[in-house]
Amino acid sequence: MSDRNKLLLIGFVLTVCAVAFFWRGPEYFAKRGVVKLNNGDYKGAEADFSKAIQSSEDSMFYRDRGYARRLQGNYSGALTDLNHAIQLNSNNTNAYFDRGLTELKLGNFNDSVSDMTKYIEQDSFNAEAYFSRGWSLQQIGKITAAVADYDKGIMLNPNYPEAFLVRGIAKQSLSNLSGAMADFTKAIELKTNDALAYGARALVHKSNRNWTGLSNDLNSFQQYKKTN
Repeated sequence: MSDRNKLLLIGFVLTVCAVAFFWRGPEYFAKRGVVKLNNGDYKGAEADFSKAIQSSEDSMFYRDRGYARRLQGNYSGALTDLNHAIQLNSNNTNAYFDRGLTELKLGNFNDSVSDMTKYIEQDSFNAEAYFSRGWSLQQIGKITAAVADYDKGIMLNPNYPEAFLVRGIAKQSLSNLSGAMADFTKAIELKTNDALAYGARALVHKSNRNWTGLSNDLNSFQQYKKTN
């Protein structure tokens, strides 16, 4: 081999090595996007997932970008991405979960229930899935089913004050005043400055004609309403 050809070969090898070293494929951007998500840089994460999608139509990339968009409040954009993620892979369990949360934010409660049900079929140990489905069920008037979901969610996460609050509201609408009182009290135990829980419990005191309890809870409601 002539010296010239050797130099050409060396140059070619060096070029290939340089391209291999500096080329950033979709996985690189996807992983960097996840890091940005974990650091709270949702806009930067969305940009990285978009770069990953430009190179590869991968269901998980669309799911992750949908997640980043949802966290920024771009629910319509999130829904578009999550729909596409599920079209690409109907077994993308996390996409159903995120789409269920997105549908809830958009007020599409029946669709949210459907997606959360599909998710729970694959993962029955996620308390947030039960809380979210319960809330959607409550909004469409299926109160008893909502309470059942809150029960399951609370079994998985008994330290979530908002769950006791919404379950108490559901029980109150079913005229289960003692159950509502117990839930509102538990919500206050877990979050002592929860103005809404005091206000809700005050209504139960009123129904029970407990004027002292009513007065005390209304005072707490006014106090914490100003500070929250």
